[in-house]
Amino acid sequence: MNIKITADSTCDLPQHLVEAYDIRIIPLQVVLGEQSFADWQEIDPTRLFAYMTDSKNTCHTSAVNVAEYQQVFSEYQHYEAIIHISISARISCSHENAVKAAADFTNVYVVDSANVCGGSALMVERAAQMAAEGFSAQEITDQMCKLAPKIEGGVILNTLEYLKRGGRCSAILEFGATLLQLKLVVEVKDGKIKPSKKYRGSFANCAKKYLAERIQDLHQVVDKVVYLAGAACPPELLTQAREILEQSGYFKRIVELEAGCVISCHSGPCALGIFLELK
Repeated sequence: MNIKITADSTCDLPQHLVEAYDIRIIPLQVVLGEQSFADWQEIDPTRLFAYMTDSKNTCHTSAVNVAEYQQVFSEYQHYEAIIHISISARISCSHENAVKAAADFTNVYVVDSANVCGGSALMVERAAQMAAEGFSAQEITDQMCKLAPKIEGGVILNTLEYLKRGGRCSAILEFGATLLQLKLVVEVKDGKIKPSKKYRGSFANCAKKYLAERIQDLHQVVDKVVYLAGAACPPELLTQAREILEQSGYFKRIVELEAGCVISCHSGPCALGIFLELK
């Protein structure tokens, strides 16, 4: 069956996989001052953080609108089906807009990933693999809906400054975390991003502890695949993270990806995430 896979840019799927499966990525927008930029296409994290550091201003993000989805879906009407994997419906109205746009077509299926970044990337790649193997659009859609609640992910943050700028934490909390060298972990639960554990110390040591704890119950991980995400992380930190995962002797495949601007403007630089499918 001739099926086209599309996804929101917040899946942050590595470019080599985007190209390998010919996936269409639809960008959310990043608003800096009075200008709006397409995630990954017109702005990258380096430029984003330079702007936020220089200006001290808050950046905003905006969803893909209905007309933009309609335009993309109309481009692939020569396909038998289009399956769109969206950012969690509880995080962005992009999913709702995609559903509204799909109503104008008979061959578009929209799936709520209930996740972001590596969690969404896992679903996008799995859907693309199934399409390449000849599964029907309904079979892929049904499988993705079953997969979504099984994916767990979390990100350890080096700073709460960017959450504070976006109004997602108080100035007092951010000040206290900085003063006490606390590193917060936020996890994706039921499609929402929620605070989880806190670690104290340098970011490198806290990240090491977090990863080590996160992969303790490896018998729960499906397919021995892990998605490792970094937001403007130093190379040595990513190397350390990969070594921890490799030394476990469990994972057959480690997919590294870089968080785009929509994710990074909330996480801040030097954030590290891990995403897994559990039984």
